[in-house]
Amino acid sequence: MRWLALLLGASSGDLSRSERAALESGQVVLRQETGRGGSEGTSMVLVASGAEDVWAVIEDFDAYVEFLPYVTSSELLAGPEELGEGRYRWAMELTARGIVTRYVTESVREGDSMRWEMQPEGNSPMTRSTGSWSVTSWDERRVLLTYTAKADTAWWVPVFVHKKAADAGLPVMVRLVAERAVHSDGG
Repeated sequence: MRWLALLLGASSGDLSRSERAALESGQVVLRQETGRGGSEGTSMVLVASGAEDVWAVIEDFDAYVEFLPYVTSSELLAGPEELGEGRYRWAMELTARGIVTRYVTESVREGDSMRWEMQPEGNSPMTRSTGSWSVTSWDERRVLLTYTAKADTAWWVPVFVHKKAADAGLPVMVRLVAERAVHSDGG
């Protein structure tokens, strides 16, 4: 199943020659699929930072409001101390075009990847979203940051709307996390 490969993220061995060239030139690589019930995609970028600096940004859920677009609040509800090693529960509020939606997300980090599942609270065009982060070594000075997301919608949404959201959102997400890791040494 293609969605499973997308969810697990891409490894450097899964990349085409053109994707490798794009990454080496500093571009974000985007892979996506859209369908009747939602959309899914993967974005990747090389980060000139250590893996733990990148993880420090990803796992600083309280700081998402500081650098991610449309995030109007974010907070860690419970972490590894309460839930067990590598487990997090956090809340995030998104505001877009005057619509405010609050989500509760469960995340599990194992090794170089983190799986997450986001559930909306109240009315939302999305019924649930799942995805993952992956941070893997690329060379002695860079890591490959991969972000994958699959959104299921509550009702039919035209493919071009899903495509536009993925085209805009997925690359921005990895770019902003990468920049924060490089410029703030881990948040």
